[in-house]
Amino acid sequence: MDIVAVLAIRNEKTYLANALQHLIDNGIRYAILDNESDDGSTEILKEPRFKQNLVHLETLPYNGHFDLVAQLDAKQRLYDALDADWLMHLDADEIVHSYRPGERLDEAITRIAATGADAINFDEFVFLPVDDSYLPDHDGPQPMRHYYYFSQGIPQKINAWRAALRPNKVKSGGHKIHGTEYRLAEETLAMRHYMFTDQDHAYRKYTQRRFAEAELKRGWHVNRAGAGRTSFRFPSKSRLHELSDPSERALRRDAPKPQHYWQWGLTAWIRRKAKGLARRLKR
Repeated sequence: MDIVAVLAIRNEKTYLANALQHLIDNGIRYAILDNESDDGSTEILKEPRFKQNLVHLETLPYNGHFDLVAQLDAKQRLYDALDADWLMHLDADEIVHSYRPGERLDEAITRIAATGADAINFDEFVFLPVDDSYLPDHDGPQPMRHYYYFSQGIPQKINAWRAALRPNKVKSGGHKIHGTEYRLAEETLAMRHYMFTDQDHAYRKYTQRRFAEAELKRGWHVNRAGAGRTSFRFPSKSRLHELSDPSERALRRDAPKPQHYWQWGLTAWIRRKAKGLARRLKR
């Protein structure tokens, strides 16, 4: 089965070699939409080991801010034009895999497709570098072992689908399917989201990013753009799940978090205020 992942990147040099090597090792080809990176990301794509699975490289002009709509529109055009059996939506800081030990990603998707399913949901696990930093161009799993299960309901992220569906992936921000009927697989796959490389990166990533004004007015990105620097301080390890070994695939899906960790304190503050208000109203 021919499976192609589409990645939109801008200055992802730290992550890119790991993301591409993982796809190569799992029998997945890839198309890259580069938002005019200036950190050397595109030089990585020229390396012989990465050129072999690159099916398409396209440049998207950078307008001085993060423009998700422009990226989604460009990716949609790629989805509609690529010749493949299955397609995937992926970011450079994401590593996806089956829960079955030793099973390659292409094997998992082929096996699930044989059940008649048209699309696959991915469970999102956010790994935080509370002990070990993210390692660029690293051989093997990242050393990070602490994570939380981020879920706002099922499906969370339909990031693999049968190409013949030709779905609309723009409407949902890239993570759901619209405009066509489909059969969602009962089985899910895992996605490890390495959102930050270390604590300093967490302080800088969203507080320094410029977001498209039109998207902010639509209510997009507000959980990131509206948070202050100190909000991104990592939580204590006691509030996170922990793997005994980074290569372990038995990721825990109990205690799902509907918000990212920098919002946990805000949620607690709102609850305290609500309880205080309820007590006053009873008087």
